[in-house]
Amino acid sequence: SIKYHTDTIITNDIYLAAYLLSEGHSPLKVVKNDRRRLSFHFRGKDVVSLRHAYKALSLPIHNTAYFKGQCC
Repeated sequence: SIKYHTDTIITNDIYLAAYLLSEGHSPLKVVKNDRRRLSFHFRGKDVVSLRHAYKALSLPIHNTAYFKGQCC
């Protein structure tokens, strides 16, 4: 079962899921729990530390990846 791995997180937070996607992590699966709630399952060597950074609001921003060549 994936919930026993230490490098796995399960979240209902769509913004955390979007952040993990932006950092290059694809969800293992997306589970529809009821009509309005989804659970996103992620596994990776740094997903736990990225979740802690997200919760602490100390996110690394890689602006060169998004804005390179779009100035002036």
